[in-house]
Amino acid sequence: MIVAPSPHYARIPELFQMAEHLAILFPKTIKILACEVADPYQIREGLSDTVREALPGFLTRAQEIVDSWLPAHPSSA
Repeated sequence: MIVAPSPHYARIPELFQMAEHLAILFPKTIKILACEVADPYQIREGLSDTVREALPGFLTRAQEIVDSWLPAHPSSA
C-alpha cells in the first residue's frame, strides 16, 4: 500500500487503497470539479481577479452537476 507522509498529500489512488484496506465503503466513482490556476508559482492571499470573475459560472455549473445526481422527483418527508 502506498502511504502519503500526511493526509494532505494523499492522492485519489491512495484514498481508494486505504478505504479498501480499512473495509470502509467508498464511492466507486468520484467526480472532481476544478479550477486551474494561471500561475501555480505565485503565492497570494485571496482569489485572483480571473478566478473571482469565473467563480459565479463555476458555482452554477457545480450546482447543475450536483442537481443531476438527485432524483427527478424527491420524495416528500
